[in-house]
Amino acid sequence: MAWRLWFPILNAYFKQYRGLTDPQIGDFMTFVGVSMLVTSYIAGSITDYLKPRKSLIIYELLGVFGVIFLQFEQPLLFIAAPFIGFSIAFWVTAYNSLITTYYGYNSIGRLRAVTDMTRAVTGVPAPLVGGYLMSINPLITFTLSLALMLTAIVPLSLIESEERH
Repeated sequence: MAWRLWFPILNAYFKQYRGLTDPQIGDFMTFVGVSMLVTSYIAGSITDYLKPRKSLIIYELLGVFGVIFLQFEQPLLFIAAPFIGFSIAFWVTAYNSLITTYYGYNSIGRLRAVTDMTRAVTGVPAPLVGGYLMSINPLITFTLSLALMLTAIVPLSLIESEERH
């Protein structure tokens, strides 16, 4: 839910609250995509080295820095793009690795479907909530997102065993 509060409405935020032009918004989103592309292999290598649980913690922290930089004016605002891109790249590799490590290959499809469906349940109303909060004050939306991201680290840091063999 943390990311869905603002990510689907990020372009509108840029336009209304940060005064970016359409080409600048396109540049930002392209930079996010390039960051994901360039860092995906690195994120996978780091996930292999640190293991998925620690990588998911890194993912959340990178996302936190990205959200913080979204609060600044240009050009600092654009520093958010690589943090967001690298965060997404980490999430993909770490999440998929964690599911496979903990549950094996026999039920990955069903487990991913249930997990994605659960995420969708909280994710569907999130842009509506984020948009409403943003209309009051964008800082409320981003602060709530930061709180949720940091809260997500707690259960990850409490897990004792990194993997089951």
